[in-house]
Amino acid sequence: MGAGFQWLWGESESELISTTNDNGVFVVMLGALLADVDELRGLAGDRGIYFYTPYYDDMRALMSGYLDSLAELVEVAIPPEYSDADSIQIDVGGQSVTVEP
Repeated sequence: MGAGFQWLWGESESELISTTNDNGVFVVMLGALLADVDELRGLAGDRGIYFYTPYYDDMRALMSGYLDSLAELVEVAIPPEYSDADSIQIDVGGQSVTVEP
């Protein structure tokens, strides 16, 4: 997209990326055939993900693994009384991770 491109809500591409980054928005970009892969990557940003295939029919296969993984998400809520902890160890399903701020 050219430098003069404006999104429907009036923001430029760089403003859109900045807005999503500033507000912690997770972006999923899908592209096929004539999509600009660099643009998909740029719009996905640091917090997002993009999928590209030259064939529309292959998009379902690309997305199915991602959607399956979303079905397995687990939310970890840290109680306020632990908000000042130096680190927190999380054990789930035989896996363990230590998270440090």
